[in-house]
Formats: sequence, structure tokens, C-alpha cells
Amino acid sequence: MYYIDISGQFSIDQITQALQDEENLFSEFKDSTVITADDLSVLNHARFAECDTRRIKPVIVLLEGSTAPAGTSRFWNGTMVIGGTSRTVAAFR
Repeated sequence: MYYIDISGQFSIDQITQALQDEENLFSEFKDSTVITADDLSVLNHARFAECDTRRIKPVIVLLEGSTAPAGTSRFWNGTMVIGGTSRTVAAFR
């Protein structure tokens, strides 16, 4: 397991893209927590597991309560900071 930090100023689309970019390096997004960095910026602290070369469906992050995209199911929900605001989100594959 390892972590990457994603800006709390990013839009939900930018967060999804950052997670997908990391997954393209043979990793799988697991979950995220909100942290405050030493410079007091708020970050999404995303946890990943390294995986083999198998392809997984791309992660999609949506606001909680959004309709799941066709052919996906929710695997995680929690809090992320989006555009500087704490929001409840769900991740789908």
C-alpha cells in the first residue's frame, strides 16, 4: 500500500483524472482520507495498492447520491475535499 496526495482545490473531474492516472501505473485506488499538510493546505490522502498487469475498470468519483454510471458499482464512499469544500463522495468501477 502507498499514498498520494491530491489537492483539495481540484474539481471532482480533476480528482477522478488524478486517480485514474495513478491507476494506469498498475495500482488500484482503495480509499481516501482528508489531511492537513504542514503548509496548512487541505489534501485528499488517497490510498493505493500495487497490482499486477491486469486491467481494472477505471475509477469514477461522483458526489454521494449521484446515479451510478451504467455497468459500475460503488466500492467506496467517504469524504473528499473538492474545490475547497468538504463533500461526501462515492467511487465506482
